[in-house]
Amino acid sequence: MQFDPQENLAFVIVIYNRQCSESETLAAFDGQLGLRALIVDNSDSPEIIMSNEDFSRSRGYIYVAMGENKGLSCAYNRAISLLDSQVRYVALLDDDTTLPDDYFLTLFRVLASDVNADIFLPTVLASGRMISPCIRRGALFFRADRKDLNRLIEGRRVSAINSGMVISLEHISRLNGPFDENLFLDCIDHDFMYNQLVVHQSKMSLYPVTLEQRFFDRNPSRTMDDASEQRRRFAIFSRDYIYFCRKNHLGRLIPRIYLMFRAVKLAIRHRSFRLFPLK
Repeated sequence: MQFDPQENLAFVIVIYNRQCSESETLAAFDGQLGLRALIVDNSDSPEIIMSNEDFSRSRGYIYVAMGENKGLSCAYNRAISLLDSQVRYVALLDDDTTLPDDYFLTLFRVLASDVNADIFLPTVLASGRMISPCIRRGALFFRADRKDLNRLIEGRRVSAINSGMVISLEHISRLNGPFDENLFLDCIDHDFMYNQLVVHQSKMSLYPVTLEQRFFDRNPSRTMDDASEQRRRFAIFSRDYIYFCRKNHLGRLIPRIYLMFRAVKLAIRHRSFRLFPLK
């Protein structure tokens, strides 16, 4: 079946408390005419929501306001549920991902030629270090060697973050969605990868692009050195991580030890064990 990027591919970009006009990801879409883009807005600021809706409408993008931050899994599932039957692939992108100049042409070429894969993964860097794909060993995740990526993809230990991931919708439920909505922010991607690889035996493929992930801070009044912000993020991560490990029977002791290790590092950094209690 011939591949038409304007008909058979949709891009989903989830944005939260940020102007679309400031997104590195959306800046790369300028000049890309006729592509299907869905902007799912988890923002809770009326001003930002209004601005983002105007931005999306002016460019012909589908805009979906969630009304509040309902989490990434809900946003992804909502977007996929809106896709019509002509869309065969969906590309997931964070709003703070830098796309290379040849991103679109490379992706179109891959999807037109490799029809056997269920999931396509790019290489993703953060501060110059590769963070995706990665290796899952039980409940823990480790950096992969770029020289071993092809071998890693063929195994069942590969995992990846969502940004840049392209999913074939052939075996995906559009109505119920492939992402577990019990997960709010973290481990959504790893849970999806585990389910697709271990449960459904899906086939992975690398596509030859490298993305740069920036992890934009959503609240300009806080920084990642802010202890209260770190505590908030640690609480979200802890809940999601424990749920992910229990759901997939990845053990109880190792996840707890890992969370204690992270809590100790944060407590030492911020000189406060009160803010990061060991539970």
